[in-house]
Amino acid sequence: MRGLGLKLSRLALKHSLLVIILTALVTLGAASLLPQIKLDNSVDVFFDKKSKAYIQFEKWKEQFGSDQVVMVAFSFDDIFTPGALELISRLTERLGQLRYVDKVTSITNVNNVIGSEEDFIVRPLFEEIPSDAQELARIKEDALANPLYLKNLISADAKTTAIIIELTASPGTGAQTYKKEVVEGVYQVFKEEFPKNRDFYVSGHTAIEHFYARFMQDDLKTFMPLILLILLVILIFSFRTLPGVAMPLAVTLISLIWTMAFLQVCGFAINNVTTVIPPIMLSITLLESIHFVWELILKGNQEKDPQKQQDEILSETMRHLFVPCFLTNVTTVVGFFSLMVSRIPPVRQLGLVAGVGVFFAFITTFTFLPACIKQFNLLKHLCKKQVEKQGDEDIYGFSFLKDSVDKALFAIIGFSSRYRKQVLLVTLVLAFLSVWGASRIKAETSVLEYFKKNSTVYKATTYIEEHLSGVHLLNISLKADKPDYFKDPLALAYIEGVQKFLSTLPAVDKSTSCLDYLKEIHKSFHNEFPEYYRVPETKELVSQYVLLYGADDLDDFCNADWSWTTIRIRLKEHSTVKLKKIIEDIEYYLHKNSPKEITYEIVGQTVLEVDSNEAVTSGQVQSLSLAMILIFGMMFVDFRSFSVGTLSIIPNLLPLLFGFGIMGLARIRLDSATSMIADIGIGIIVDDTIHFFHSFGEGLKRTGGDYQKALYQAFALKGKPTFITSLILILGFGVVGFSNFVPTYYFGVLSALLIFNGLWAELFLTPALLMFFKPKFK
Repeated sequence: MRGLGLKLSRLALKHSLLVIILTALVTLGAASLLPQIKLDNSVDVFFDKKSKAYIQFEKWKEQFGSDQVVMVAFSFDDIFTPGALELISRLTERLGQLRYVDKVTSITNVNNVIGSEEDFIVRPLFEEIPSDAQELARIKEDALANPLYLKNLISADAKTTAIIIELTASPGTGAQTYKKEVVEGVYQVFKEEFPKNRDFYVSGHTAIEHFYARFMQDDLKTFMPLILLILLVILIFSFRTLPGVAMPLAVTLISLIWTMAFLQVCGFAINNVTTVIPPIMLSITLLESIHFVWELILKGNQEKDPQKQQDEILSETMRHLFVPCFLTNVTTVVGFFSLMVSRIPPVRQLGLVAGVGVFFAFITTFTFLPACIKQFNLLKHLCKKQVEKQGDEDIYGFSFLKDSVDKALFAIIGFSSRYRKQVLLVTLVLAFLSVWGASRIKAETSVLEYFKKNSTVYKATTYIEEHLSGVHLLNISLKADKPDYFKDPLALAYIEGVQKFLSTLPAVDKSTSCLDYLKEIHKSFHNEFPEYYRVPETKELVSQYVLLYGADDLDDFCNADWSWTTIRIRLKEHSTVKLKKIIEDIEYYLHKNSPKEITYEIVGQTVLEVDSNEAVTSGQVQSLSLAMILIFGMMFVDFRSFSVGTLSIIPNLLPLLFGFGIMGLARIRLDSATSMIADIGIGIIVDDTIHFFHSFGEGLKRTGGDYQKALYQAFALKGKPTFITSLILILGFGVVGFSNFVPTYYFGVLSALLIFNGLWAELFLTPALLMFFKPKFK
C-alpha cells in the first residue's frame, strides 16, 4: 500500500503542471453541470416506487383523480352573511382561474338536493347571494344539515369555512414548477382580496410540499456561507499563511463541485435529504488535506532549508500518510455507502453521492494538493521551525495556539493515563445509562413535525384540523368483479358498516363515500323526511337516483360501471406509529367483514409514509450492521492484532451508544434524517482513531516500547489535527442545526454531538485504554 502511495507521489510531482491543468479542466466541466441540478420538494421522493402500496395508489389516482390539494381556511363571526359569502364567491372564482387548477370547491358553488314527495332537483346551494336574513338562515340550516359539507367546508358553529383547490397534472411542466405557481397564486389572490385585518390558513398536501421546497432553498442559502466562513476562520488560525488557507480550501471546493456534478450525472435532485450533501462535504473533504498540510509542516520544520528538499519532503509525507489516509477514506466511504441498503430513495442517493465525494477529496488531496505545493514552491511559506520540550524528548509541535491547545491536550492525556481506572469506570457507567436511554427510542415520522411549531404551515395545519377536519388523507379502495355491484343495497349496507366503524376511531375526523350522496338523494326524494336518510331499498332505485342526479360529484367516488368505489377519510393524526395502528385496525375490520366478492385495499400517501417509516427502522439496523462489520473488519486487518483491533473499536462504538442514549432520553425520534447519523458518524469518528493508533504504534518502535512516551509523541503528532478536524466537523454539522426542518435540525445537532463524543473518547478514553491494557503492536 505504501508502494502505491510512493508511485502516486512521484507521478503527481513529476507531472505537477499537467495534474493542475487536468484538475482545472475537470472542475470547469463539472461546474458547467451545476446549473442543471433540480430541486425536488415532493414527498414522493421518500417512497419506494416499486412497492405494492405505491403502485396501488397510482392506479387509484388514475381512476379517482389527483391527490394534490390545497386547503385554505378562515373564520368570521358568521360565514352566512352577505359580505362573507360575496368574499368567498370572489375568492372561489379567482382561484379557479389559476393555471393548473382543476377544481375549486367552496360553500358558494356546491350542489344541493331539493326534494319533494316524488322527485328531487339538483341545484347550487344558492343561485345568488341573498340579503334577506330569513333566506340566509335557511341556507345556513341546509348547509349545516348536509354531512357532505359539515367539517369539510364549514365548521359546526358556521364560523369557519374552507376552500378546497384540486390541482391537475400539467404535461411538459415539472411538478415543482406548477405546485409552486399554484400555491404562490393562492397567496397572491388572498393578498389582493382578503381583509388585511384577518388571518387565513393555507395547508394541504401541495402546500406542505411547497414549503418543503422553500425551506430547502433557505437552508442552502444559510448553510453554505456559514460553513465557508467557519472553515476560513479555522484555517486562518490554524496555518496563518495564505497557502495554508488556500490549498485545503481549494481541495474542498474542487471536491464539492465534482460531488454535485456527480449528483447531476446520476439524475438525482436536491431533496430534503440530499440537501445536507453540500454542508457535509464542505466539512468532511477538508479533513485529509489538514492532516497532509500539518504533517508537511512538521517534516519541513525539521529541515534547515525545507525548500531545497521540497520534493523529498512531499514524497515522504505522501508515503507516510497514504495508508492511514486511505483507510480513513475507505471507512468514511463505507459509512456512506452503507446507507444504500435503505429502501428510502433519497437516503440511498445521499449514501452514493457523499461516498463518491469523499473519494474525490482523497484523490485531490494526494494529487492536486502536492502538485500545487511543488509547482508554486509553497513549502517555504508553510514551514516555521518550532520545537517544544516534553520530558526528555523533543516533540515537534505546530504553530496553531501552541501555548493553549498543546498544554490542554497534554494535560488531558496526562490525566487520562494517570487516572485510567477511574476514566474506564465512569465510561462504563455512562455506557449503561446510554443503553437504557437507547431502549426508549421510537422509530416514528410525522410530516407535520418536519416543521417547527412557529412555522406558517404548522400553524395553518393545526388550525384547519381544530376547526374543520384533518389534512391527512387515507382511502379505502373497494373492487368487485361485476358491473353495478355497488348499486346493490347489500353492498351499500356494507359500505355503511365500514363508515360506522371508521367513526369509532378517534383519529378519523370525516369519511365520505358514494353512499353519503345516495342517502342525501334518498331523503330529498321523500320530501326531506329525516328517516329516509338511509340506504335506498332497491338496486333499481339507486340506478334511477344516479341517472337523475347527473352531477359529476359521484365520479370522485365510483367508476363508470360502479364496480369500483372508494371511501375517502380525513385524519387529524400525523404520527406514523399511530397511523400504522389505524391502518391495521381498518384492515382487520375489512378482513373480518368484507364479502368474498369484494377486493379491498387501503391506499394513499398515509400508507406510503407508514411504509417509509418501517423502512427507516429496518434500514437503520441493516446499514449500521454492514458499516460496523466492514469498518471494524478493516481495522483488525490493518493493525494485524486482535488486542489492538478490539481496543480500537471501543472509542468508536461508545460515541454511537452515547448518541442513541441521548436521543432516547431527549425523546428524539428515529426518522429518515436521524436514522443516517450512526452510519455516517461511524465512518467519520473512526478516522482519528486510525491516525492516532498508527502514530502510537510507530512511537512504540521509536521509544523501544515505552507506552508513556509513545502516547505523548502520538498526541504531539496527531492531537492537534484531531482537535481541529473534530472542531470543523462539529461546527460544520452544527450549522445544519439552523435548518427550518426539524429532522434536519436534529440531524445536524446530533451529528455534531456524535463528533464531540468521538473527540471526548479519543482524548480521554483512548489513552486510558492503551495505558491500562498495553496491547502489543506489530
